[in-house]
Amino acid sequence: MARPSNSDAVTAYTESLDLWRQLNDRQGQAHALLNLGLAYDSKGDWDASVAAYRECRALLHELRDAEAEAQVLAFMGLVYDRKGDYDAAIAAFEKSLPLFDATGDRWRKAQTLETIGLVYDRKACRDALHSDRDAAVAAYEQSNDLWHELGDRDAQDRVFGNLNLARSRPVR
Repeated sequence: MARPSNSDAVTAYTESLDLWRQLNDRQGQAHALLNLGLAYDSKGDWDASVAAYRECRALLHELRDAEAEAQVLAFMGLVYDRKGDYDAAIAAFEKSLPLFDATGDRWRKAQTLETIGLVYDRKACRDALHSDRDAAVAAYEQSNDLWHELGDRDAQDRVFGNLNLARSRPVR
C-alpha cells in the first residue's frame, strides 16, 4: 500500500477543519489546524504552516489551553528557524516560556531555552554579532540550570558543548 503524500495530508486536514467548523467545535478546529500546520511544514510550505499555527494559537488562547498554545508557539518557532527568520523564531519561542511556566512544564521550558540558544547561535554565526552570541550563552546557561534541576545529565552535557562552542565563536 502506498504511503499517503504530504498533499494528501493537507487535503485530509483541510477537510477535517471544514467539518469541525460546520460543527462549531473549536477544540476540533484547533486540532485540525495543528495537524495542518505540521503537514504544511513537512511539505516545506512554511508560510502556510505559520498561518495554520497562528489560527490554531488564537483558538487555543480563547480556549485557555496554555499547554497546547505553548507547544504551537514552539512549532512556529521551529518553522521560522527553518526559514532563516531567526528574530521571528526567537520571538515565538520566548512567547512560549511564560506559558510553560504557567503549566509547570519545566522540561519543555528547558528544551525551549536550549533551542533559543541554538537559534541565537545560528544568528551569531550568520551576522557575527556580539549581542547574539551573548544571548545564546545566556539562553544556554538558563537551559543548563533547568536541566541540572531536572537531573538530566545528557541534556546538560549537550548544552555544555553548545555553550562552549558559542563562547568560542568570533564576533564583532
